[in-house]
Amino acid sequence: VAFYILLLLLLLLLLSFHVDHAMSTNDYIDSRCSITTNYTDGSAFEVIMCSLFSTFTNDPVDSFPSFYKATLVNGSDTVYGLVQCRSDIGQDICKKCISNSTQQVIKYCPNAMDVIVWYEKCQLRYSNTNFFGHLNVKDYGSWNWIEDKMEHPKAFNEKLGSLLKNLTDQATTVPNSMLSMFPMSMFATGNITYDDLQTIYRMVQCTGYSRADCKQCLNGTRFRIPTTCHNAHGCKIATGSCHVRYDMELFYGTPATPKPKSNSRQRPSTQSSNSLPPRPSPSPLPPPSDSSPPSNGASNTMSGKSLSLSLSRIHMTRIFYICRQKTH
Repeated sequence: VAFYILLLLLLLLLLSFHVDHAMSTNDYIDSRCSITTNYTDGSAFEVIMCSLFSTFTNDPVDSFPSFYKATLVNGSDTVYGLVQCRSDIGQDICKKCISNSTQQVIKYCPNAMDVIVWYEKCQLRYSNTNFFGHLNVKDYGSWNWIEDKMEHPKAFNEKLGSLLKNLTDQATTVPNSMLSMFPMSMFATGNITYDDLQTIYRMVQCTGYSRADCKQCLNGTRFRIPTTCHNAHGCKIATGSCHVRYDMELFYGTPATPKPKSNSRQRPSTQSSNSLPPRPSPSPLPPPSDSSPPSNGASNTMSGKSLSLSLSRIHMTRIFYICRQKTH
């Protein structure tokens, strides 16, 4: 009897581990990795990429930005990076998603220099070429529940198209004053009745582009739905510039309230060497100086940040070894 009780406890423990592991990893949607531009392990690009990851995750939870773009320079090497969270999630969830993406991206795109990785609640993008302000609708990822299909696909897609058009108009009517301060504010949610018993819920969001580019991206995504989602009950399509999701169950929350925040930090340029000294013991890194006002402690506020930074050799070396420990 004791043997069977012990066996049952072991099975329950394994099941619990499996569920916890699934819950921590199933947030991943898709990724796109360059196949023509790659870096070598220990190269200057990997060092500066690790510095970028540290930069994106440095802020404390109560002031964590839901939209952050950064340019980091190390001599002749430059990396451009961007992270964005859904505008309806809290800062704690946002930070966890971004931190998770920076730790797992190497697994999905090893040694790639041009990368987009999408999660359910956030996305991470970085490249050795400047992609800021350039519309990207060619690279896209998707996720759907193909096992559950709608019985009347024509009527279903007509309803989806109508809802997407309305949400596109809603997301792209953000005032210029709001858009300049909060590039992540092109976000909209809504629902439409499909039949007497079912409702379609939908969300759209753009990634820091003009209203015209946002509309072009969302309209282009609409035409991908029939061939990509295959009339599934739920689906998400994400590009480098926008993403849409729909489901037959409510999946989104109340959009975050924009919070004013200083949008730039600059440091003087410092020449740095690409060679690395012997491996030091990792030590905690102090957060970069920030002229932002104190946070009001809100758990669901929306803020944006941009950073242009030239890194010192010592700063990059410390971050590099800590990053290697986390991602390998």
